[in-house]
Amino acid sequence: MEKRVVLPCFDGMWIDLIWEPGSNVNTLVENNTVIIQGNKIGLHSIAKQMLYFSSNSVPPGAHVHFETWLPSWSGYSLVLSVVGKTFSLYDYIDDPSLSIQLPTIGNNHVALHQNAFFAVSVRDEITIEANQSGYYHVGCILESLIESSLNHIEFFNPKLVFQKICG
Repeated sequence: MEKRVVLPCFDGMWIDLIWEPGSNVNTLVENNTVIIQGNKIGLHSIAKQMLYFSSNSVPPGAHVHFETWLPSWSGYSLVLSVVGKTFSLYDYIDDPSLSIQLPTIGNNHVALHQNAFFAVSVRDEITIEANQSGYYHVGCILESLIESSLNHIEFFNPKLVFQKICG
């Protein structure tokens, strides 16, 4: 299934933080597994942020902080950080939409594409570091979860769960 997602274009100076009205997200760590729970809008906000990083030529080290000052955010702060060189996937700066192919998720367990780098670490906050391919792949999988009847997806390396909640 194809989906069109409208994303801000990186202007060369400021990284956009994407947080849709009505988003609700909670982050926690249980048994060495990072769990990100959210309503559809909250998970869509995180997926759009990942797709934003995957489609814009942001500099390595560019990052955003999802924190408790955001309305309806609870639990650990979440930092999404870009590693590696990036390039723009947009054909025209006037059309800030990206057409993505949503992968079919047959069960709750998913694996990353072989050239995708995606790492999760936990200290005082949850940090996700990924390259352009990693953010694109996980962003598309997250969008598939939102559209599917599944209530969660699990990655095993790194140990990460995205869980869809009602509300």
